Amino acid sequence: MGNNLNFTNEMKEMMKEWKGKLLKGYIENSDDGYFSIARLLIEDRLFDLDNEYVLYDYPDNDRVELSCFACVEVDKKKALQTHIVGGKCKENIVGENIVNVYIIKDVEKGKLFDSGIPYELEFDTALIIQTENGYYAFWRDVMFYTIEAARFGDMEAVLKAVKSVEQIQKEAQEENPYVVTVERRIVKL
Repeated sequence: MGNNLNFTNEMKEMMKEWKGKLLKGYIENSDDGYFSIARLLIEDRLFDLDNEYVLYDYPDNDRVELSCFACVEVDKKKALQTHIVGGKCKENIVGENIVNVYIIKDVEKGKLFDSGIPYELEFDTALIIQTENGYYAFWRDVMFYTIEAARFGDMEAVLKAVKSVEQIQKEAQEENPYVVTVERRIVKL
């Protein structure tokens, strides 16, 4: 089973290069609290953080649409599309230097409820940009294409806001007679 739900190695290398650069701000592609793309303004470059659907193959040959975290540099002339028709983008001014970049990775292990076939699902849950004065977290849902974002004072507050391991496990366990476990780790780029 291939894992196609995460940032690629090239994307992670690109994000690693953000350290020491100025995070001018970010734009959400909706002003209603739910968005699927965040545009990051770092120095004089633009990066779109996206969470589009992809087909995922489970070991029992079942194919399901799950979301995939991605980050790409975009041309300054490319307009950010709104989340809803007639919607407006929301701009968040930051103006702080980036100190570190982290990814929260979760690994879900269990057996498929209808076949008992073991599976392991590894996914990047959140991107965290640490600046001189705080933490900017962008976290997503694996089942839906939405992203949420917020600023926090410390990593502990970020971890409380991002969907918890217990919540992911509870959702995966629902109607599944087999035990599902979820492990989390924070990776510093």
